[in-house]
Amino acid sequence: MKVHPGLICFFFLSLQDGNIGFISAQTYYHTVPEGGQAELECPSSSASSRKFFCTETCKQEDILIDTEEVSAQSGRYSIGPRKGQTSSGDVFVNISNVTKSDSGRYRCGVGRFLSSATYVKTEIIVVDALLNEDRRETHTLYAKNGGNIKVACFFSSLFFTVRRAFLCRGEECFVLTTKTDDDTGQSGRHTIRYVKFNTGASVYVSISQLNRSDSGRYRCGLERSGFLDLDREFKVNVTDESPTESTEQSGTSTTDILLYAGLTGVALVVLFSLALLIFCRRKFWKPKGRGDRDSLNMEIPTYENHPSVSAPEDSIYQSLDTATRDQDQTYSTLRHKTHDAAGTQA
Repeated sequence: MKVHPGLICFFFLSLQDGNIGFISAQTYYHTVPEGGQAELECPSSSASSRKFFCTETCKQEDILIDTEEVSAQSGRYSIGPRKGQTSSGDVFVNISNVTKSDSGRYRCGVGRFLSSATYVKTEIIVVDALLNEDRRETHTLYAKNGGNIKVACFFSSLFFTVRRAFLCRGEECFVLTTKTDDDTGQSGRHTIRYVKFNTGASVYVSISQLNRSDSGRYRCGLERSGFLDLDREFKVNVTDESPTESTEQSGTSTTDILLYAGLTGVALVVLFSLALLIFCRRKFWKPKGRGDRDSLNMEIPTYENHPSVSAPEDSIYQSLDTATRDQDQTYSTLRHKTHDAAGTQA
């Protein structure tokens, strides 16, 4: 019996990986900021196929989620088609609220048995910040004294030869000479990893055991043959407080400021409304009758025969008709009464 050499190679490659199932040669990399959501590819499947997600070795105890339903969820893990898609076809795994402990290699499998399933390999890299061409401003990282940071600097469409990856602070640089599509180098507390993808490449830089002297401005990037360097810039601020505590304090302070500003604004609106109301009432209010003492008192200062009336007010009454002028005697009498009342009050 003649056995095809390709089948023999496939068999031994499968044994090396701990499973006899088919494993994709390509590894998918997913860089996710801490606290974000990771969406991972899985092999296509029918609605009733068994679908599972596991850590790298994918033994029974490594399975994180397992279902034969169209979709399922277990804690932060969910598996199934994307929202709005049909019940069969592409399958994805979603991990919500990722942490740095989620960093590592995983597999998503489709098939009834682990030994005969089809797998897609994935690596999740959780970082404190993801810097790409969409981020033009300098990103600032807040870290606690003694803590660690990890930053991903992504560069798309690399149609050139990369010589070295680097992390620089001022004139001091830590350099990694790239030899493969996935290289890692370490110098003391600083680690640089270079990973090339189909769509570009990333430089992952890490600093461990941070102290206050690590605060400052950094650049991470790539040195290219015959081209200018590519880089991304970020700042590090190391404090004695944890980033969470600093954020909470900042949030509380901002809330208080907004509350005070809101109350002040409401008070100003109320005062302005009251002032406007008083002004309008004084300007446009007219007496209802001459028998009303208050109405008469408000009308009296505008009569033409009142001693304290100004010239502009006299001109107003001079333009009245004859019938109004004939009532001068009445106005005079009212004036005397008003003066008597004023004298009584005094």
